[in-house]
Amino acid sequence: MKDFIYNGKYVKDVIVGERTAEEVAEKNGIVLTKIRQEQIKVPYITTDIFVTKYTYESKNVGKAFCYEITENHGFGEYGTYLLTSEGDFDDLADLYVKYMDYCRKEIEEG
Repeated sequence: MKDFIYNGKYVKDVIVGERTAEEVAEKNGIVLTKIRQEQIKVPYITTDIFVTKYTYESKNVGKAFCYEITENHGFGEYGTYLLTSEGDFDDLADLYVKYMDYCRKEIEEG
């Protein structure tokens, strides 16, 4: 994928399937500190969406943030995206919508 820029900050993304941010971080020797979690509502999506914001120390940039986006599709099925950035973003619903728009454009330009 091309660079995803949100609020002027570079955001790295990765799809981790049915793993959590904690599992991925632990595997890579990273300690996450949970800041907050919220369920967001998007008018055109019926899936339950949760965004959890973490902070951690990055070897490359110092203090950084991890945004774990979990889409719960029901029946025990879910998918997780991890976004990492130096950016300290507070509007988690807007971050999700802009990221989904970015993914849609990438698929269309494919």
